[in-house]
Amino acid sequence: MTQLPDRIARPNRRMGPVSLLIGMAAALTACAGTRPTEAERAAAAEAKVQAQARAGVVDPYRQILVLGPSPQFNPANLPGNWYVASRGNNTPHFQATEKDGVVALRLDAGADGSILGRKFRVPLLNMPYLRWGWYLDSAPAARPTKAEAGAESSVFIRVVVGFRDPSKDEAAETEAEETGDSHAPPKIDRALSLEWRAAQSAPPATASDGSVVMRAGSSDAGKWIIESVDLSRLYASAWPQETSGKAEIVFVAVGTGPASIPVTGYVAEVVLSP
Repeated sequence: MTQLPDRIARPNRRMGPVSLLIGMAAALTACAGTRPTEAERAAAAEAKVQAQARAGVVDPYRQILVLGPSPQFNPANLPGNWYVASRGNNTPHFQATEKDGVVALRLDAGADGSILGRKFRVPLLNMPYLRWGWYLDSAPAARPTKAEAGAESSVFIRVVVGFRDPSKDEAAETEAEETGDSHAPPKIDRALSLEWRAAQSAPPATASDGSVVMRAGSSDAGKWIIESVDLSRLYASAWPQETSGKAEIVFVAVGTGPASIPVTGYVAEVVLSP
């Protein structure tokens, strides 16, 4: 298992490489009033592209940083186009923190399932690859009670991707967008849930039911693990009757639960790429 590199998510206590590149390019351009060289123009262009990627700008030729998060990310005061959803009555709890030198979003699993997501629109085939890092604190083995037998499996951590076919029900989508609530849950046609389940003996789910077991049990707890999937393949497996070429990704979310035992997990560097 690959550990998440510290350098990609450490707290930004100094000027980052993107800011340095932009500053250097600007300084070179301003020197003596001369015209920038080809190398200087290339450096400035590359700095701009990197800055856009880090800001999460949708670019069909560059990655989208869905969630870093930054140390200043505040789930209690979300930017526009973010939302929180819960299946229970308790207020979902998310927190930007640091874990083993990595800035991450802390997730506390409990009886209520909850997710925190970011809404945007990009064609699935433009950005089919999803990568993220997650970390699970050590947890006791999950032993479902008789009452839980046959119920939904406990989930420590999940990454959820929502899809929509823009050719369907455009009127309803336009009406929803006109409500003006940027924190409202997005309208979707289907979703994939990529899960770290609690039970070590959890059966390997397939994408056919919209859920995929990436990890099971706590044997991999206590370390950062990087996961990577091809969303277009999972989409085709789950819904073979649908055309993935028409699908758009309309949100990516991270969350936890419902879980029969309390546990803490972390997610960082959720990235979409072509």
